[in-house]
Amino acid sequence: LVKSPSAEWGYLHEAFGKDGVYYSAATLDFSSINSDNVSDLYGKTFSFDCSQNCGETFSFKFENMTREGAYENSNIRAGSGSKHEYTIGIKGMASGSQLVDEIMGMLNQYPANNVTPSDPNNLYVSHSNNITRTGNDELTIYENWKTFNSAEDAANFYPNNYYMGSLDFSEITTPTVKNALENVWIQSGAVKDDGLNLHFEKMNSTVLGINGVDASTQDGAKKAIALIKGANDKINSIRTRIGADQNRLEHTLKNVMNIAENTDAAESRIRDTDMASEMVSFSKENILSQAGFSMMAQANQSRDGILALLG
Repeated sequence: LVKSPSAEWGYLHEAFGKDGVYYSAATLDFSSINSDNVSDLYGKTFSFDCSQNCGETFSFKFENMTREGAYENSNIRAGSGSKHEYTIGIKGMASGSQLVDEIMGMLNQYPANNVTPSDPNNLYVSHSNNITRTGNDELTIYENWKTFNSAEDAANFYPNNYYMGSLDFSEITTPTVKNALENVWIQSGAVKDDGLNLHFEKMNSTVLGINGVDASTQDGAKKAIALIKGANDKINSIRTRIGADQNRLEHTLKNVMNIAENTDAAESRIRDTDMASEMVSFSKENILSQAGFSMMAQANQSRDGILALLG
């Protein structure tokens, strides 16, 4: 239903120009929304994170209700640096313009920070992100902390800066390329949730931002060097993280093997101890039995000797 070039990447992968400079951005085009298909957005969510990896998150969920009902279902914590969960009421809407009106109206009426907006169509939602209306039925989310001299540099910044500028438009769009992390849970302990989540990120030239690198000119070669260096840095960062996970798993494996060995040794010692105790008991009973037989034999010999004297 919604168009967004950044949706297929999972991070800010466009450029927003303002006052002669550019910012990394992501657009959301709602122009295809009408009265017949607006209900397809019910229960759907789009979200984005703080573009400086501060932990602050923003999510917008579309529901079949009015703004008053939507606000009651929202979780807006102004200035908290935490989760901001907006419910957007889109009941009875017939166009993308109306939908964008409602998103901006909700943000103006219930801001996610303590800053009074100077422009109702360009809102500062966190220390690192803005939401601006760039058309009747289009929104742009852009980072507000780093500027670039060219649109190309702004659009290609985040592929080389892991854990920053992430977003999830997957529920309202249909991405063709996904840069999502695949989680693999490994239970490594004896209690619930005692384990490790392994993250495997999709790696290719497109995700790394080096697809179509052109080194045929001097300027192109300079940009290619920067892009390839960034891609290499990202790969090294991911390899380091995977290596750290591998070390943790190997340490856990060695610890489990050590516990198993110690358990076997303890069980063997217990078994050996029981065997020694039984052998001592057997020897004692054997000695007592032999002593009894010896005493009876001695007593019989004494009786035979007395009878021989009397005879």
